[in-house]
Amino acid sequence: MAGYIKLYRDIQTHWLWEDKPFSKGQAWIDLLLTANHEEAQTIIGNEIITIERGCLITSEVKLAERWGWSRTKVRDFLSMLIREQMIDKKSDNKKTWIKVLNYDIWQNSETAKKQQIEQQKDSEKTAEKHQKNTNNNNKNNNNINRDIYIVLFEHWNSQNIVVHKKLTDKMKTKLKAALNNYTEDDIKKAISNYSTVLHDDRYYWTYRWTLEEFLQRGIERFLTDACFENYLKKTEQRDKPSKTTGNIFLEDDV
Repeated sequence: MAGYIKLYRDIQTHWLWEDKPFSKGQAWIDLLLTANHEEAQTIIGNEIITIERGCLITSEVKLAERWGWSRTKVRDFLSMLIREQMIDKKSDNKKTWIKVLNYDIWQNSETAKKQQIEQQKDSEKTAEKHQKNTNNNNKNNNNINRDIYIVLFEHWNSQNIVVHKKLTDKMKTKLKAALNNYTEDDIKKAISNYSTVLHDDRYYWTYRWTLEEFLQRGIERFLTDACFENYLKKTEQRDKPSKTTGNIFLEDDV
């Protein structure tokens, strides 16, 4: 049966999607969902990188954690996709660049045709029309950013650290600043690591930051798995099973 269905990127935050390990089909769909649907820029280290439509910047380590696979399995899977001419891939010591080949076909062939028609029309439009399109694009970018803010805000509240009642403008400002230096996945991972250390009796860290405080002070501290060693109690055995409290703190309680 030919045809298309709409699949929203928010499915990647659903508890069903987080069940691991991923199947190969789920990993492929995850790449399609993660690839940029329009050209954008990101900062990696001190370098500004332009990520084209249908491309994504990641690493084998991140994909292994995301899919619940070994790095070897991730590498073999990506090699298979290259052989089948489904992706192109370039890697260096900092990142892995992946391009989904025929991205428009995977997304929607009708959308690709419409885009070609719109591009032809754009070449004939006046300067006033170009300005209008620029304003519309800015509005779309703001909507995309707002969606990212909501996803990160909901991920924070789901970790039972300090549950905020609403996403404030100050939080959005902090989130915007954080996204200039870290990816969405990096911030989610740092939040999850912080929650694990905070709720696990094996670790001595007990201070509960608000979301604003964490975005300002905590991302770098909890971004890597080294935080689990850094805050482990000396009296605890390294192989002791993890135990979480499950306590929930509301913002008004802090």
